[in-house]
Amino acid sequence: MWIMNKQYFRFLKLFLFSRYKIITAITVVLSIFSAVFSGIGLGLYIPVISSFLESGETENIFVSLSNSVTSMIGLQPSLLVLIVIATTVIIVGNLTTYTATVFSGSLGFSFVRDVKKQLITDLFDRPYSWFLNIKTGRVVSILNEQASLAAQIAGNFLRLLVYILLSLAYLCALFFISAKLTSIMILFGSCILFATYFFSRKIYALLKIFQDIKLHQSFTFTEIIIGIKTIKSMGLEKFVEARTYPDIEKERALGYNIHYLYHFQPFFNSSSSIILASIGIYMGLKFFAMTGAEVIIFLLAINRLNASLHTVNSTWLTLTKSFPSIEIIMEHLIHEKCKESGVNKFQFEQEIELKAVSFTYKDDLVLKDINMKIDRKQFIAFVGSSGGGKTTLIDLIIGLYQPTSGEILYDNEPITYYDRNEFCKHVGVVAQDVFLLNDTIATNISYGDTQPDVERIKEVAKIAHADEFITKCSKKYETILGDRGIKVSGGQRQRIALARALYHQPELLILDEATSALDSESEKYIQKALKKMHGQLTIIAVAHRFSTIREADIIYYIENGVVKEKGTHSMLMQNGYYYKKLKLMQNT
Repeated sequence: MWIMNKQYFRFLKLFLFSRYKIITAITVVLSIFSAVFSGIGLGLYIPVISSFLESGETENIFVSLSNSVTSMIGLQPSLLVLIVIATTVIIVGNLTTYTATVFSGSLGFSFVRDVKKQLITDLFDRPYSWFLNIKTGRVVSILNEQASLAAQIAGNFLRLLVYILLSLAYLCALFFISAKLTSIMILFGSCILFATYFFSRKIYALLKIFQDIKLHQSFTFTEIIIGIKTIKSMGLEKFVEARTYPDIEKERALGYNIHYLYHFQPFFNSSSSIILASIGIYMGLKFFAMTGAEVIIFLLAINRLNASLHTVNSTWLTLTKSFPSIEIIMEHLIHEKCKESGVNKFQFEQEIELKAVSFTYKDDLVLKDINMKIDRKQFIAFVGSSGGGKTTLIDLIIGLYQPTSGEILYDNEPITYYDRNEFCKHVGVVAQDVFLLNDTIATNISYGDTQPDVERIKEVAKIAHADEFITKCSKKYETILGDRGIKVSGGQRQRIALARALYHQPELLILDEATSALDSESEKYIQKALKKMHGQLTIIAVAHRFSTIREADIIYYIENGVVKEKGTHSMLMQNGYYYKKLKLMQNT
């Protein structure tokens, strides 16, 4: 519990105290005024009630205060004056309480916004390698459900503060009325608070398990949606259903237990209030010689105190619901950040050079001692068996990974020398798995441009040979592609991706297995586009099909993380690795 409290206050410090100091300060001040006026206002009714119930004079701090106030404003004590003073003080107290709770509650939406913005910023600040080991469902859950739950703590924390101060005010009023009886009430009340603490701990433990189950469900549902084609084509619906049902049943069982405990609290609290009131009446009249007015106000104060404590308790229980989410978010925010990039403007006028580049991933040596030079506007290709390190080499060249040893230079400067955002503007990437938005073709091509150039969109679409099928669509460039581009074929998706890569006028174009899953006709379109761009920009292609890279200036054959041979297609058609691989493919 202490660990969670620690995380809780770290979270508050990060978002609340650093960004909303003024609102927090105002809420605290209003809460203090609310507590003072509410406590005093209640006590001021003692002389009012005494005028009805007691024949003699009643001596009490609140009676003295009432006399002082009436004397200060130049009025004679009377029933009407006493009622007006007491009522005014209580109304002012209620008004400040209302204002304080409004201030605290208004933070909710701002807090959700701030938490989600921070999480998104944090997400993009992580190294690329992190995304390879995280489940998509977990990230989505953190950004949505967990962020919203955690953000509830801003308003609830301040609300908790308001009612704690109110509780203290009513407690002080009780001490002024009868210190002895109040001490006895505190003794009984402590037992109630202990029980409340027990309920809170129990609910928190169940909520932690409940949140874990909800997170796992998010992973499962995401996987189902992504793999729905495979599931249906293999007839695995019942199998997948059977795997998801246990978590759903656990969620129901835990939800029932949490609901039972959560709603048992009001019953317990109301019952304990009645018991305390009964004890107070009996002991106040029987053992402490309290007047009727004092007993009535004492009971009213106890009632207000109980109401405040119930609010404190319910707010605390709501906060406990946020604790697991806070833990998840704080763990998410504490991570290894991307290495800071340089501040220099990117320039690529001569060459890319790799010097003794090696890369280790999870204790596995992926690339070993890679040396190569890539001249500007050259067409370079990487070929070799799957898992040989070709894609990793590409990721190193464009800065998604950092070499374990060695260095990668652009015009004799390491990639970290240049501003990262500036560098990325000069790089276009077409991957095997194309990322497409559920939006128009035009938006997908101009992705990243806040003011799309219509003519540029059409120009790059023609270069990528995408214009041919786009113009046949009913809405042409305004055609919606559907979720993940489901409304177009694989070859069409690749051509849209190529057009997008070219839209931003890159100096370096990366094709990472961009043609491996294409039919022969679609591949021909990509080949035509490459032939047209050859000599106009630097092209690095990872290819499974040798036909795609026949025209490359230099072909590197990479096997088991090592460059086995290099040369042009004709040079490598001798009896080497490249030749053997090609013959093997032709025979299969």
